[in-house]
Amino acid sequence: MGVGAALYSGSKTYFFDGDRYVRVTRGETGPGTVDAGYPADISIWGWPAGFGQFGIDAALSSGSKAYFFDGARYIRVTRGETGPGTVDAGYPADISIWGWPAGFGESGIDAALNSGSKTYFFDGDRYVRVTRGE
Repeated sequence: MGVGAALYSGSKTYFFDGDRYVRVTRGETGPGTVDAGYPADISIWGWPAGFGQFGIDAALSSGSKAYFFDGARYIRVTRGETGPGTVDAGYPADISIWGWPAGFGESGIDAALNSGSKTYFFDGDRYVRVTRGE
């Protein structure tokens, strides 16, 4: 199947594949080392019922918040450097509230990437660049 999403969080990187994930400890370069006890079931993240049940499409870390995308829905999670964190109140929410151009992300996004003050969201052969506040 392959990696559905990846989340970088300090010295840890999480790779999601369907209903499982692995946590990898990395340095500045190289592949890193899969931590003991992985792969693990995605259900331990405690997401709302049905969310991510068959995997997630994209993940994005922004400070203490992480965003996980599953089809046309997403959740925002408050977390520390490691562990699943806590789903914020009011989630999952519909991806349409992001206000992207008509048709973009209607059935979900393929990937998300932070680069400085810009965030890129990918949907097929198109992308949207969002400038984030300070």
